[in-house]
Amino acid sequence: MTVQRYFRKTERGAAAVEFAVASTLFFTVLFGILYFGLALFYWNSAAEATRNAARVAVVCNPNSTALVTAKMQQLVPQLSSAQVSLTYSPSGCDVNTCRTVTVSVTNYTLDLPLPLPIHSMAMPPFTTTLTRESLNSTNNSVCS
Repeated sequence: MTVQRYFRKTERGAAAVEFAVASTLFFTVLFGILYFGLALFYWNSAAEATRNAARVAVVCNPNSTALVTAKMQQLVPQLSSAQVSLTYSPSGCDVNTCRTVTVSVTNYTLDLPLPLPIHSMAMPPFTTTLTRESLNSTNNSVCS
């Protein structure tokens, strides 16, 4: 009987210690999954913004760089106009001679709200090239 009382007294609090260890590991993995998912969301948003901007650029006037940048910033508000590049090929082409439109995003850094020293992540450059369509849609609702 005295042996059982001794083991009961020494095991008091063992469940709390086990819970502390297990919950620390669980929440570390949970927050890691959440932040990794958030990083992938922003990665996909930047790629989709590049695709949408290229679609706008192939139907609107070649002088619509501000419109293309604004369309990209609707999906990724952290982008600045210095990070967005719009190129018509061949260079110096006009509405009738342009062949392709390339939209790219460079130097995009993602800042995640992490309580760690490493909370920013450099994203790779995103580029989309499409064949020109009208390049002169003045009455298109996308170009206004």
